[in-house]
Amino acid sequence: MRGKIVWRPVEEILHLALRTVGTKIVYHLKYPNGGTDPDDSMPCDFQTWYCDCIGFAAWAAGFDRFQPKKFPYYDGYINTDSMVTEATKQGKWFTVLSKPEPGCFIVAASFWRKLPYPKRVIGHIGVVVDASEYATKGLAGLQVVHCSSSNAKRPGNKNQSAVWKTDGTVWKNYPKVLFVKFNREYVMGLAA
Repeated sequence: MRGKIVWRPVEEILHLALRTVGTKIVYHLKYPNGGTDPDDSMPCDFQTWYCDCIGFAAWAAGFDRFQPKKFPYYDGYINTDSMVTEATKQGKWFTVLSKPEPGCFIVAASFWRKLPYPKRVIGHIGVVVDASEYATKGLAGLQVVHCSSSNAKRPGNKNQSAVWKTDGTVWKNYPKVLFVKFNREYVMGLAA
């Protein structure tokens, strides 16, 4: 059954995100790409081990990326673009925070880069696991777990895992970066 939402306290979100770092998950943008069942032991499709950034983040936070008849954008699919739209226009499912906190998302929507050549840059999301140095270092002061193809090439990543912990500078080239909190209470009320 699609659309499942489970209650996850912040400590569990952090635990799940951190324990997934370095596992043999392969980044894959097209279906199957994870995030379909928050009760699964891993965020990926188990036949392929494929996952993308929103599939990983949704799994860690406890929701299926597909919310039929509930989520008001993109035919019920939550992705970086629909999350940013909902957070900035309605703010019921996701609330924009003024500063990051552990367990929230760092998210940027897709955009068109014009130079050096026109290219659509896909949005990106991660789970903030430590924000203690953000006030003094900005994005470099964040610790974020996220799923990305470039993570597989990072030094020390023996399994070439798409899930890795980095600082927040991964988001520095996006024109608008948001810190967003999943409104569990509101969403769980919809399921009742």
